[in-house]
Amino acid sequence: MILKGKRMEENLSLNDIELMSDMSKAMSWSVEMGKAKGIDYYIEYANTVCLNLFSDQQTNAKPKYELPEKNKNRIFLTARIRELKDEEGLFESDTTVQDIITLLEEKKGIQKAKGLSTKIAGILRNWIEEDGILTKRKKGNINIYRIRR
Repeated sequence: MILKGKRMEENLSLNDIELMSDMSKAMSWSVEMGKAKGIDYYIEYANTVCLNLFSDQQTNAKPKYELPEKNKNRIFLTARIRELKDEEGLFESDTTVQDIITLLEEKKGIQKAKGLSTKIAGILRNWIEEDGILTKRKKGNINIYRIRR
């Protein structure tokens, strides 16, 4: 759980880990669950999330490959949504993508742009599928998100 916690702290998705390393998304998940066979996977994952596993490591841990710019933009957006979750209690009650956009505009100064709702929906999908921190239900055409209890 330390590795998954570090990934989430850095606002990275399993797809990001795949892009920044030589591991597949499935292998990254296996590492997070402690099911991967072989220490090399754990070391590569730790380096990817910039976590030194060994206190006597001489070099700073860093990913093998740099994250593409579009993914860096998503990480920035993920961090702002996480801040709203912590500061405003986002997802404690029914929350829509439009609610998030409104809060991002009001509280974080992020202007609505083409594709913003799609990017937010992708982040929330990761929080449901990869991290298990949200649940989703549909009300007509609208997805409603809440904290998983």
